[in-house]
Amino acid sequence: MNKKNIALLALLILLVVVFMFSRKKENIEKRINFFKFTPENIHSFDILTSDDTLKIELVDSKWQISKPLIAPVKDNQINRFLNDFIKVETSNIPISESINRQTFYNVNDSTGTIINIYGQNQKLLQKVLYGKSNNYNYAYLRKYNDNKIYQINNLQSVITPSAKTWREDKILNIIESDINSISIVNNQDSFELIQNELYWNLSYADSVQTIENSNKTFSTFKNSLLNLRSSNFVDNQYDEYKDKFDQTTHEIIINLKNEDKIQLKAISLSDTEYLLMRNNEQHTLYKLNKYQFEQLFITPDKL
Repeated sequence: MNKKNIALLALLILLVVVFMFSRKKENIEKRINFFKFTPENIHSFDILTSDDTLKIELVDSKWQISKPLIAPVKDNQINRFLNDFIKVETSNIPISESINRQTFYNVNDSTGTIINIYGQNQKLLQKVLYGKSNNYNYAYLRKYNDNKIYQINNLQSVITPSAKTWREDKILNIIESDINSISIVNNQDSFELIQNELYWNLSYADSVQTIENSNKTFSTFKNSLLNLRSSNFVDNQYDEYKDKFDQTTHEIIINLKNEDKIQLKAISLSDTEYLLMRNNEQHTLYKLNKYQFEQLFITPDKL
C-alpha cells in the first residue's frame, strides 16, 4: 500500500471516529429549555382547542384578554405562563419522533392544545401543540411541523383556554389606608364607618362610637372587602337585572382619600347566590356566594 492510500485510509478512519464521537455526544441526555426565546420577547399568544379560543395581548404594558371578551388578566396566571411554561425544561432527547405516536401523546391537530406565541408586530415566534398525559405529573410538547415529541411537567392549569381561569376576579384594587369612610345600607340599617389615624368609628343613629380593634365582625368585614373576589361573571345581561338593582336595599359606598368613590350594589339571585354591580358598570356583574354577601353586609349591632 503506497503512502497516498495510507493517508486516505487514515483520514477515513479519523472521519469515522469523529462521526461516532459526535453521535455518542448527541445521545448524552441533558436538560434544555424547550423555547429558545424569553418572556420579554412575547407580545401576545393564543391558546386553542376544538371547543375554545383564548387570546391574550400586551396592551399599554398590561396583559389583557382580547378574545372571547376584553378583560384584565390575573397576575398569577400570566406569571405562571411566562415563567413556568415559556421557561419549561425538557430532555434534549425526544420521547418519540414517530408521526404515528402523535395521537397517543395527544399532540396532533385534533387532540392537542395549540399555542401560538407572537412577538412584536404579530410575528410568530413559535407554534406548539400541548398534549395531556394519563400520568398527572407529565405532559407533552411538539413544535408544529416537527415530529419530535418532548416530555415536560404537567402544566394543564396554565395551558387552558378557559377565560374564567385567566380573568382577573378581584373586584376592588384598594388597600385600607386608601379609605376615608364606608357607608353601608343593609335593608333598614344605614350607617357609616369612618377611619382616622388610629382607629375606626361607627356613626349610626346620631351617635358615634369607636370600633374596638378586637371586633371580629369588623376585621372579617375589612378583610372580605379588601380581598373581594367574584366566584363568576355575568356579562352583558344587565337589562335582565336592572329593576332589581334599581330597588335594592343593599349598597356600599367607599369614599377614598383621593375623593374618588366606589359604589357596590347587591341583589339576590337565590338563597345562596348574589349579584354585585360596581360603580353602575353594566357590562360586567359579579357573582358572590352567601358567605361573601353576609361578610360584606353587616349590621351596626355587631360592631
